[in-house]
Amino acid sequence: HLLTMAARPPTYYGSTPTYLLWQHAHLLTMAAHLFWQAVYRAVLAANASDMSVSGHFPRDWWHVRYHSHLREAIFCGAFPGDGWSGGISSAIFAGCIPVIIMDGIHLPFENILNYSAFAIRIPEARIPQLPAILRAILPPRVAELQTNLHRVRARFGYASLAKNELRLSLTTKPGDPAPGVLARLAASADEEEDALQTVLRSLLYQAAVRRQPATE
Repeated sequence: HLLTMAARPPTYYGSTPTYLLWQHAHLLTMAAHLFWQAVYRAVLAANASDMSVSGHFPRDWWHVRYHSHLREAIFCGAFPGDGWSGGISSAIFAGCIPVIIMDGIHLPFENILNYSAFAIRIPEARIPQLPAILRAILPPRVAELQTNLHRVRARFGYASLAKNELRLSLTTKPGDPAPGVLARLAASADEEEDALQTVLRSLLYQAAVRRQPATE
């Protein structure tokens, strides 16, 4: 066993498997199916008992089991299927380092976020070396990625909407946990920028780039 889950301190390093989870699309294209097979073959060929390749589980209607596996993992795959947004954001919210294997894809907020600080990006041609690549990442680097992952987590959520939802929830029944959850989200929105602010920053950056005079 190589790595522990992201939420644990580094002293637990080596206690649980590295789960490489693939988010299944509801209607798989042939290309996505072949991609999954390539990842599975790479893990199988490496005899990687510390890695698991799976997706949404049968009868896991609310994805409880699926997200539980994400939270127990160090690395989580963001592969073709349902698109990059679901795989990357699910991994980030679970505290799991995204392993992005999608060539030619512009990632969300990539023009203002340094993905190399909190994610691993691997060319599709290197899928056969995937187990070796992950095993070669040393504990200090894993800890660094996890720390940076926590710093950008808020930018993939919409906590700033919680204040309005909190106003609407004032009519809920006593004992309903929703207001407490919304209040915590609203408080966090005052401290960190969320996806809405990050979208605005991305657009402002794009506008500034377009205003720059072309160089000959």
